[in-house]
Amino acid sequence: MALPLRYQQIEKETSTEDEYFEFESTSFGRWEYANGEIRAMAGGTDDHNMISGNIVRTLGIALIPRRYRVYGSDMKIHTGDGVNTLPDVSVVCGPRRYHQGRTDVITNPLLIAEVLSDSTSGYDRGGTSSTTTRPSLPSRII
Repeated sequence: MALPLRYQQIEKETSTEDEYFEFESTSFGRWEYANGEIRAMAGGTDDHNMISGNIVRTLGIALIPRRYRVYGSDMKIHTGDGVNTLPDVSVVCGPRRYHQGRTDVITNPLLIAEVLSDSTSGYDRGGTSSTTTRPSLPSRII
């Protein structure tokens, strides 16, 4: 997807992570960064939002007695392999580790979950995503 006009100067083969964070903080919409590429994130449907909300609520209630935090799709995950993404659900146990001190990007999720849709299932399953190999991520649900 092409970037808005004011950012066409950074639309190039690859962008740095700093360029991504600057772009993402001043643009409308949801964006992820993978191996130098800034990508637009698809919006969710009614069903998609209900399913992901139910997962967040169910995990949140189940994990109340423990030191877990359950996040919805607004918390970015930095995987350490050139990817910053926004999974539908993520869970962190214990203290959060933030990427470069940014409190909107965590680096230590215990679990991420993606709700599949017809338009994004290939990507979410790893067909075109570099996020399929995450040695530091113990669990992934799709």
